[in-house]
Amino acid sequence: MSKHRKSWSQSEKMAIINHYKEHGAVATSRQYDVSTGMIYRWVSQFDDKKESTATTSKDLDYHRLLRENQALKEIVAEKELEIRVKSDRRCGCSSKKNDIKHQERMMVAQNFIDQQHPKNKILKWCGVARSSFYYHPKTGIRGRKPYAQVKNNMGQILGRQVVISIIERLFENIFVDYGYYKTYIHLKKKECLIISKHQVYSLMKEAELLRNRYNTSSKKNKRQWVKDLLPVTNTPFDYLEFDIKYVWVAGKNVNVQILTVLDVYSRWQMGHFIAFLIKKKM
Repeated sequence: MSKHRKSWSQSEKMAIINHYKEHGAVATSRQYDVSTGMIYRWVSQFDDKKESTATTSKDLDYHRLLRENQALKEIVAEKELEIRVKSDRRCGCSSKKNDIKHQERMMVAQNFIDQQHPKNKILKWCGVARSSFYYHPKTGIRGRKPYAQVKNNMGQILGRQVVISIIERLFENIFVDYGYYKTYIHLKKKECLIISKHQVYSLMKEAELLRNRYNTSSKKNKRQWVKDLLPVTNTPFDYLEFDIKYVWVAGKNVNVQILTVLDVYSRWQMGHFIAFLIKKKM
């Protein structure tokens, strides 16, 4: 037997073990030049590995069967729960949102949800939308809620008449003709009041301090059209018209500005003369 240590591959170990099982340890030791103790060790390792592999496969099959059994139980329980939910629902439930049967379905769903059953499945089986189940209508008057009180920077509550008097004192100043929004800005920034623009509008409307939006509008007043395009003149050079014209100079290829002066009296006389000629021809 060689005194030097030798490494054995896995295939060689399996061949030695198979030879050992057929011819025994002594013959195998002589055939492969390996000690009998090494052969016994390899055999024990091989048996332990085979047993552990068998045990592992058995455990995997066992846990797989457990999972399948649990899944089947859940399916059966789910079917039984679905049958219970549908049996508790009254027959002929309409799908209309405003129908009274909708409230009955909501009651059935809430009953099963209180028993810690899954919400999504219960709502699906009852035919109730998630938005309908979670919707809670608000009470009270719809719309924007105005500020109930007006306060100053010290936190003191001010009455309506006090705020109206502040606005009236503001309007006593010259060149102050504010609408409700500019008045709201003044009260908020200058007077340091905690107030809403909607409340300022209602207070000014109550005190008749709002501006008439149609005072300067053409809808209420007649338009003043221009009647005389030219002033009435009695003497020449009484009125002069000045105008700036652009003239193209061909030789220099530039535009030249020319100031023209026209006597309004001469223009007026020329206009009357042309009108006279037109009437005469007609």
